Amino acid sequence: MLIKENNRKISCIRQCKKRVWQFARVTKTEKLFDIAYHLIDALIHRKKIRWLKVKSIEQYCKDNNEVILEVESECNRIVYEPPFFETSSGKEYQFFSPSIYLAYIHDIIVVGSTGVILAKENILCDMIQRDTEHRIKWPWGEVRRVESDKVLVVVNRGVMKIDKGINLCGFASDNYYHFTMEILSRLGYINNLLDADNIPVLIDERIKTHSQLEQLLQTVNPNREVIYVPSGTCVKVQSLIQPSMNTWGILNVASWAEFQMKDNLLAKSGLINIRMQAEKYRKAQTKKKFYISRKNYTAIRLTNEADLLSLFRKEGFEIIYPETLEYMEQVGLFSSARCIVGATGAALTNIIYCHPETVIGCIIPQEYGFCVYSTLAYYLRCKVLFLNPNITYRSACIVEDEYEVDIEQCKRYIQKLNRMCL
Repeated sequence: MLIKENNRKISCIRQCKKRVWQFARVTKTEKLFDIAYHLIDALIHRKKIRWLKVKSIEQYCKDNNEVILEVESECNRIVYEPPFFETSSGKEYQFFSPSIYLAYIHDIIVVGSTGVILAKENILCDMIQRDTEHRIKWPWGEVRRVESDKVLVVVNRGVMKIDKGINLCGFASDNYYHFTMEILSRLGYINNLLDADNIPVLIDERIKTHSQLEQLLQTVNPNREVIYVPSGTCVKVQSLIQPSMNTWGILNVASWAEFQMKDNLLAKSGLINIRMQAEKYRKAQTKKKFYISRKNYTAIRLTNEADLLSLFRKEGFEIIYPETLEYMEQVGLFSSARCIVGATGAALTNIIYCHPETVIGCIIPQEYGFCVYSTLAYYLRCKVLFLNPNITYRSACIVEDEYEVDIEQCKRYIQKLNRMCL
């Protein structure tokens, strides 16, 4: 009864918010209502709200005579659009990427569970500063609103203080892909610094809810002290090392129509940084074939997966559930595979542990233009073949779309994968 009552209250609150925003759109007062909402939210939860001017980290360092150490120069990098079964061939794209650098910044504030730094009257975030087309969908956590060159943030009033730190707090840090490739992979650039061995690393506390993320962190960072930062908590750091992003996608978009091919851009050095540290868990390649199931997830993207499982089993595929495996087991399993297939999801990040010539399949709508996993596979010289399902439901949240696979086409797809394994 209590659960039902709570659900009813949540439903009522959502309905009220929906009606308020509908009224705001009609009266063209969305901005006023949005700011008022975040002000009230900050007051209720006793948080601090700030409007700050956004700057790139590099620009701030130039303006304040801070040191930047370039790790990789700006250059063109490859994005690999995968071949889709019976639809299209693979294609290489090249996009210009900024340099990868380490910034040494003093007397600043790191905000937990975000990729932002507060410095004087500025908010430092390269991703926001680069989003000149305003395609990122906000709010996201403590970053509530982005307007022109101003950013509205809501943070906890309490402040932690440390002398030195390496900032690896970031957006979506409790997601396996985001934590692996967008956050933790940057630590490898710092490991080469002789003067950084004894500097603690700042990591979002929220990763503790996933044992695999803690195990991954321990693998990549076995010796350095870790300071866990609660969401929205400010950490005042006297001397900070800030590694730049080494992926150049955007955090979130309102629809897949706004996603662009350049949003798949990432540095090969990032995946190598992770792969090298996990080498002790990797195994020799075998003839095993695996299908990654998402049946244990709340959001079921592939609605007829149950029908597909029987097809893959008949063709010698072992059904795996990566969320039930320890991190070390995932590394060993993916590295031992001859073929890995599954609907799109963070588990495919484990492609980075595969051997060259491993066959990688992914079930994802072709219209999305999402090529991160195919690019990872391309960098490692794996064979790639994706399958385009039919979208049956488009949700307000793009990662919750639903789709299904044509069974007869899937049978032909599996046969093609088997031939690629020979």
